[in-house]
Amino acid sequence: MIFNNFKVYIPTEEDKVHLLNTFKIEFLICEEGFDWYDVRSKFKHDSVKVIFDPETYIIKSISKDVDSLHPRGVSIAEIEGDYASFGRGALL
Repeated sequence: MIFNNFKVYIPTEEDKVHLLNTFKIEFLICEEGFDWYDVRSKFKHDSVKVIFDPETYIIKSISKDVDSLHPRGVSIAEIEGDYASFGRGALL
C-alpha cells in the first residue's frame, strides 16, 4: 500500500475545521485524495511504514508506529515483514 505526496490542505468537514481552529492541527491530503488522519487506520500494526521522497525515492523515515509519522511533502508505503527485510530487497 502506498499513499503519494502528502500536502497541507484546509479541511471542510465540521469536526476537522473545529480541530484546525481550536488546536491548529495541520491536515495533510495525498494525491489519491485521502486525509492522513483517516488513512492511518488502514495500516497494519505489525508492518513497517516507510516515508520517502516522491521524486527521488530517498527514504526519510522508517517506523512500525504509524502514529509517530508525519508525511508532509513525502509519500508513505507499507512493507510486510520486519526491519531486516530491507536488506533482502523488500522495499518498493
